[in-house]
Amino acid sequence: MKYLHPKYAFLLCLLFSFIGSANVYAQKEKKAHGIAKIVVEGEYEYMNTKELTEKCINLARTEAIKEVFGELIQSKTNLMDASIDGEEMSNFYTETLLSSTAEWLEDTKKPEVRIEIEDGKQVYIAEVWGKVREIEPVTIDLDWKILAGGTEDFCESNKFKHKERIYIKFKAPCDGYLVIYILDSHLQQANCLLPYKNNASGYMEIKGDKEYILFDPDFDRTAFPYNYVMTTSCPKEIDQVVLLFSPNKFTKSNTNGGDRLRPQFTSTVDFEKWLTNLRRKHKELLVDRTKWITIYKE
Repeated sequence: MKYLHPKYAFLLCLLFSFIGSANVYAQKEKKAHGIAKIVVEGEYEYMNTKELTEKCINLARTEAIKEVFGELIQSKTNLMDASIDGEEMSNFYTETLLSSTAEWLEDTKKPEVRIEIEDGKQVYIAEVWGKVREIEPVTIDLDWKILAGGTEDFCESNKFKHKERIYIKFKAPCDGYLVIYILDSHLQQANCLLPYKNNASGYMEIKGDKEYILFDPDFDRTAFPYNYVMTTSCPKEIDQVVLLFSPNKFTKSNTNGGDRLRPQFTSTVDFEKWLTNLRRKHKELLVDRTKWITIYKE
């Protein structure tokens, strides 16, 4: 009986391992097709043609992912609906769960967008074709709470009055790097709350097992003068808080400078593109998109 030289046996094992892992990877990729439409009314009336086109394409991609992973998403959405305030949140949670479960890899055909008139209103209709892939979950046991108006645990809430301050209590089991955004549903902007504007590194460094009170100058002197308050020009606004954490270094997206009253920001379209690319390159990145806040104008 002939035996392979150990060097060749090792190389052969590597080859089979690579082929096996490649097959598993390939099996997770699936073809997808989706259609979505936007009626230009309400919040969409404030968006220009480019923004409406990109938003409609992204919604069509969401519908395509839903077609592939629909049953899983529906069951999770039903579970989460029980803990939220009002039926209007269902669509937000569905989209959040989709973006946390799968990602749009690439277009296999150029998206098509057309504009029609229905009942006297302008309607954007997008159709997309591409490949999607299930996202491998990152399991890091983070403990974080959104606090409204104060830093004590009894202030934990997802409801804010107009001009009420926001704090976040955060703790991680390991050293790492943290970035936090709030996605403004009215302005279609991703506001970078952390790192602060005076931090040029592009991230906040975190020590494991240490509790942080974010945005509180009494806890962290570098937070001054960033005393964030939640504001809205609408009777009611629902925004998403997105937290990104990793034991490996990464930086926030490119942002505009903001001003004395506003944090750095980018468009939600550019934010989603950046996040998709970051998740592909950064496998240990945990993205938590499960928290939403409602701001009420009195």
